[in-house]
Amino acid sequence: MEERYSRAPSTADSRRVFYVRLLTASVQAALLYALLRIGSDEDAIKHTWQSAHPQFYVPLLLAAVYAPCALLLGAGQMRVRPLILWTLIVALAAAGLGYHDAMRGGQYAHDYMNGLPLPWFRLWLVMTAAGFVGQVLITDGYGNDAPIVIDATETANAAASAPTLASAPAAATHALRSYYARHFNTAWRMGLQIVLAFVFIGVFWLVLQLGATLFSTIGLPGPERIIRELGFILPACTLAFAIAIHLTSVQSSLIRGLRLLVLTLFSWLLPLLAIIVAAFLVSLIIQSVQPLWDTRYAASLLLSSAALMVFLINACYQDGSPEQEGQRLRRWAAMLGAVELLPLVGLAAWALQLRVRQYGWTVDRIVAAAVCVQAAWYALGYASSLVRSRGWMQRVEATNISAAYLFLVLVAALFSPLAEPARLMVADQVARLQSGATDPAKFDYSALYQDGGHWGLDALNDLAANATGPSAATIKEQAQHALNSYVFNRDYVYRDPDAALLAKTVDVLPAGRSLPETFLKKDIWTKVAWGLPTCAYDEQTRCTARFITLAPGEPEAMIFAEASQRYLFQPDAQGTWQLLGSLEDSRSCGVVTNKIKHGEIRPVPPALPDLMVDDQRLRIVPRDQPCVDTATRDVQ
Repeated sequence: MEERYSRAPSTADSRRVFYVRLLTASVQAALLYALLRIGSDEDAIKHTWQSAHPQFYVPLLLAAVYAPCALLLGAGQMRVRPLILWTLIVALAAAGLGYHDAMRGGQYAHDYMNGLPLPWFRLWLVMTAAGFVGQVLITDGYGNDAPIVIDATETANAAASAPTLASAPAAATHALRSYYARHFNTAWRMGLQIVLAFVFIGVFWLVLQLGATLFSTIGLPGPERIIRELGFILPACTLAFAIAIHLTSVQSSLIRGLRLLVLTLFSWLLPLLAIIVAAFLVSLIIQSVQPLWDTRYAASLLLSSAALMVFLINACYQDGSPEQEGQRLRRWAAMLGAVELLPLVGLAAWALQLRVRQYGWTVDRIVAAAVCVQAAWYALGYASSLVRSRGWMQRVEATNISAAYLFLVLVAALFSPLAEPARLMVADQVARLQSGATDPAKFDYSALYQDGGHWGLDALNDLAANATGPSAATIKEQAQHALNSYVFNRDYVYRDPDAALLAKTVDVLPAGRSLPETFLKKDIWTKVAWGLPTCAYDEQTRCTARFITLAPGEPEAMIFAEASQRYLFQPDAQGTWQLLGSLEDSRSCGVVTNKIKHGEIRPVPPALPDLMVDDQRLRIVPRDQPCVDTATRDVQ
């Protein structure tokens, strides 16, 4: 089969496409800057509109990332109206998935960067993959390229026999092969463009960093400060990406050559993988499957092996051209790999089913089940390609095309309300708890608010208030404890300490002293990395506040120690208490809270002096010395 590409665009057309890409990249940088820009002070970071309204911020962020990328990749490759419509569809789809992600709720509803909420990391990965698949399908459906045809002799023969009924299957087969070859070429061209674009951005930043370092060595720190500014980083990245996409678009012959080289290189790994998997399956029959189940990650291991097998089979099959059948070793390896996919996917589904039967559904297991469905589609399709196929594994083409649409359907289901994994997980786990399948004392209540989103919180509230049955008391107690942990871990930084509670839980030394009024307000604790101390919201935890004198004539300081953190506070010249820093036990010899409470405390000079490098103070951290008990143990 021979490719026929559209005529190379004229210089004027290429220039117009280049300007469109530059404009798109500039607009994308401006949108991202408007969404990501926040104040530099700590209060501005904690009280941004992005954090207050993630249901607006997250959809806008995803739309600003993915819609311009669709336009960049489609410019010059698609007709104008379909390209504009597709860009709008991408923006709406990204915003819709982002809105659902923002409204899922739960303690870990978002990842964070510089204090700003970000969409679920898994959503980034899946949207990138789904966007790529959709871009390929739309580009082929509404692209500017001429359709792919077979050579002139085969075209004439097909045309001469087309009117006959017997030629109908051959004509349909030829149409499918042309359709698949077009998808294959577009997918690999676009995939290599994106990979090369990111490589280009990486090298681009290496060059910038090198230049900034050179200037810094001669006392000119300005360039290094500039390249660290968000206002420079965003346009630099988007423009570099647009330039890389454009340069690789106009050099399509180089991309085709690189694709052939990459696929040929990887295809020779297929015989090795096929032999390894065959030996593994035979050994499994002899050894039994129990050692595999004991690993507790059998499903992920088997699915990863299946995914690699699918990739290498496609590297061998490529676009299905007849010359790919000439390599007998790789051809037989591809056929063996297609057979091996069935037991690999079957074992993965078996392993997943065993874990679900033992512990029920979780978010990860629901996602793994969707991956099993996708893998099973490939396994059945590839295995069927060995049965009465018109060409060498020709049904691989139909399997790959249908699998692309199946992937889009699964993504739309899992990352929307239709089959939200958190909702399904909560329903299953609560049903297991209420039916007695799970011991209430061993049930993971915290998983409901950590992974279950707002459905998990609703379930915890219901269990805490309405649990029934012989273990109702245990369920209510544990559910309420999980709810308390969620509230405290979610927003304890922004709450005022409970004065009455601190009076019970804080031992103030010397005896008869009390906490200053400042420590009953949230302002002092917002300066601490972890917010309120545990004893400010947990009656079972105790803290120690001990007043000390650091140096004669200086205001009295205070050590505030809890289970794992120890802070030092002191009033400034205006009498306002300030956080000086945290106290570290350089030898890590265990908890020193009791020593702070009962032992002698005296200031001593540092073991090593601090160093001033221009206007920055550097502390020399001494090399750790062994603890007394550790040294004694080592001698013994």
